[in-house]
Amino acid sequence: MKYQWKINKAEIDINMEKEADGRYKATIGDAQYEVQGHRLTQHHLAVEINGKNHHFYIATEGSQRHVMLDGLSYQVEDRSVRRRHAQSDHPKGDVTPPMPGNIVRILVSEGQTVEEGQELIVLSAMKMETTLYAPQASTITKIVVAEGEQVMPGQQLFVFAEETSD
Repeated sequence: MKYQWKINKAEIDINMEKEADGRYKATIGDAQYEVQGHRLTQHHLAVEINGKNHHFYIATEGSQRHVMLDGLSYQVEDRSVRRRHAQSDHPKGDVTPPMPGNIVRILVSEGQTVEEGQELIVLSAMKMETTLYAPQASTITKIVVAEGEQVMPGQQLFVFAEETSD
């Protein structure tokens, strides 16, 4: 999966490939990195890069992410996510993964009525689990993915019933 990140003022292209052992191979320019990590808390990630352990602390303010690493602060924006969402033809309120990952559990079924904020699906990326929630009250007419399937940012996971106005 290709990413385009803006870190402080630098534009960086990153290619991430998942390896058979669950690690990722990240390519930035001519450099390659083996990456593996997991979430310790909501804002604290432990990441091993080429065998060296790092701790990332992340604060989110609106659409901005501030990342602390080794005593330095970086402003990070994933421009590839913004580009994918801008190009998406999915309706507003769709549930799409924020990052590449694997579906761990689907918590709802087709035909089920869900409430706004209800847990829908759990996905795993780099050994971190993320739960996605219903953006509004609706009925699920179709589940587009299956447990164990690999998904990408912007990929549609569910089809919701059309809203009707009385």
